[in-house]
Amino acid sequence: APGSSGETSNIFHEYFQRIAYSMDMNILLLAMSSILLRAGNSHFHRSHWEVACQDYVSAEFYRSLRFSAFLLRETGRQKSRDDGDRKVALNNFINHDAWYEVSAVLEGLISNNMASAKSNRHMYEEARAEYTEALRIKQSALQALHGDNSEEGQPTLSSLSTHVKDDDLVSDIATTLHNIGLLRSKCGEPKKAEKAFTQSLSLRVKKFGLDDPGVSTTLRALGDLYFNEKRYDDSFRSYKESLRICKLHCGIPDLNAAELYYNIGLVFYSKGPYSKSKVSTMECLRIRREHCGNNNLNTASALYLLGLISSAMGEYDDAINQFEEALAIRRNIIGIKSPNHLLLINVHVALGNVHQLNGDFDSAMDSYSLCLKERSERLGKHHPSVSEVLQLIGVAYITAAEYSKAMETLEEALRIRQSLLGPSMEVAETLDSLGLLYFKSGDTEKAVELSEDSLSVLKSAVGFDHVLVSKVLKNIGDYYQDAEVYDDAIEAYSESIRVKTLWYGRDHTLLSEVLNEMGITRFKKGDYMIARQSFSQALRIMRADKNASNKSLIFPTLTHLGHALYKNRDFKLAAETYLESFNIQVSIITGEENLGIQGFSEKLTSIAKRAIAMEEDDNDFAFLSESLGGIASILRYLGLVYHEQGDIETALTVNKL
Repeated sequence: APGSSGETSNIFHEYFQRIAYSMDMNILLLAMSSILLRAGNSHFHRSHWEVACQDYVSAEFYRSLRFSAFLLRETGRQKSRDDGDRKVALNNFINHDAWYEVSAVLEGLISNNMASAKSNRHMYEEARAEYTEALRIKQSALQALHGDNSEEGQPTLSSLSTHVKDDDLVSDIATTLHNIGLLRSKCGEPKKAEKAFTQSLSLRVKKFGLDDPGVSTTLRALGDLYFNEKRYDDSFRSYKESLRICKLHCGIPDLNAAELYYNIGLVFYSKGPYSKSKVSTMECLRIRREHCGNNNLNTASALYLLGLISSAMGEYDDAINQFEEALAIRRNIIGIKSPNHLLLINVHVALGNVHQLNGDFDSAMDSYSLCLKERSERLGKHHPSVSEVLQLIGVAYITAAEYSKAMETLEEALRIRQSLLGPSMEVAETLDSLGLLYFKSGDTEKAVELSEDSLSVLKSAVGFDHVLVSKVLKNIGDYYQDAEVYDDAIEAYSESIRVKTLWYGRDHTLLSEVLNEMGITRFKKGDYMIARQSFSQALRIMRADKNASNKSLIFPTLTHLGHALYKNRDFKLAAETYLESFNIQVSIITGEENLGIQGFSEKLTSIAKRAIAMEEDDNDFAFLSESLGGIASILRYLGLVYHEQGDIETALTVNKL
């Protein structure tokens, strides 16, 4: 650029003149500008944003130098140049230089890419100005190309359309609108972002049709916007259509398709049902393994999401395997330099939660302790991610019946969440856990109050159909049942079942738990026939192939069903139901199948010897003692049923056992 002295300015002006009259120099400047643009793009794709900006500035300098030189040639060295002179010069330039429209397109590309680089440098206002300028340049070029400039004296490029294609300009304009949408989204302006994305889509669809790859790209960005706004149905539709176009062009699913499958998995993980989330995420994992191999961070991300889904579905063994594989990959890639990287800590949090849900308190606390320490040191103690770990630790303490520790931990989690997040799903989650804590401590009234507060916050934050709503409603039902407010309990259980069905389907074991409590409530209310229906529905789910392996969950419901049948005076079916529950309980403590009263009588001696050999403070002794108490109870009910049937001899035998 010229210096401040007159001598330097004169030299620079003469340099301009030489450029103006040399076509070789003109072409060289254009080539240099184009090369610098590509150099900037290369740095951009390597995330070297600052260097990219420097290249784009240089590219624009050479482009504008060439353009200014031609204007100088056409206007001469006139000291006064009015608008008419400039328009004439520009028309002469167009009529004599077939490179004009290439220069216009180049200017638009430079402005667009400069804006993208500045956006990544968080220079949002500068990026906004660059995008606006890029859009103006490209739209003006498109209007000129079509010969529809309305201002008198403005040039037209219709005679030069062989050098700049209409399709290219429309595509460039759509790309700039797409980038404006991304910038608006980063700046927290979702409505303006949606408008820009929609304008980009409208241009592309009108010009290139519904199957254009650029349509797929913008639909994906629109899906991301909707996802962040919790508009999950709109997000899914955008991702689904983007995936359709992507598969149409790539044939065999590629990494772009894998990313869309991953996004769809996230949508269904956030809105349900989990089964659809699992299918989509497994397909993402399959593609990423095929294209990236097993030792890849993208593969680890898919495994991590799959672990979260498995955990939510109660498939704890699968979840542990998926989390451990994801953890091994991340350790291998980033753990050598950063052994306590937050990506590793995130997996430890998820693993701790699965261990807790699976009844392994010690392993859960080991994971939580590590995570709490690392997140507190890296993020500060007053951070939402720290409150997440505190929430999980508090729930673990409730499970372990360490109520004073649970209270202290959950109150700290609630304090952080209320101050940072306000009325939110996270606050509702902690309120619900505090409600459960008060219930376990014997204060049902306080439990109801906290869980009702939780439900109110939750419905305001995420709506009526979120999976956490079903959990809170189940707890509220339990509290009302305990308080003998049976109608309110039944209402809460019914709504919980409705929401759980949306997320888990009709045959998940979690539904059987609520149906079982619904049956107990109906039984306590004296509605024995309806109670029987609830218990039967719960058993149907429990006996499904995928749920039948855990027999310890089945026998309590069988016993409850036997009670309902007994009250309905269906003694024959009640006896069969009690006997099935009895056989399951005996098989659990003996490790082998039991076939009725006589089979148990033969095993009593060996069971007694086991009990005598145990220490009273042994965990196995406590389990055996509790199990034998349950068997004695079911035998008493069997005796009552046999007595009602008139089989006095069998009733006496059962009572002796």
